[in-house]
Amino acid sequence: MCERTPIRVAFAGALLGIACFLTQSAGAGAVLALFAVLAWERRSGAKRCALGRGSDLVLLISCALTWAALSAYFFVQVGWQRLW
Repeated sequence: MCERTPIRVAFAGALLGIACFLTQSAGAGAVLALFAVLAWERRSGAKRCALGRGSDLVLLISCALTWAALSAYFFVQVGWQRLW
């Protein structure tokens, strides 16, 4: 991402939510990797996100909402207890 605008971070989170839906382990690893990149950039001061520390929250919420929306059908059909 050339710029770290809130829309781009949310879009990246949505794409990571799709990745988490398709392959949970790889998607979760990608989310952790992007968290690490954002934290590294924030700490080093190389690039600043327009949101600052809020970029982590935007990424997490957009990822979780996308993953939940894609998984909702299966949660309803099978049931949470059986999936757990």
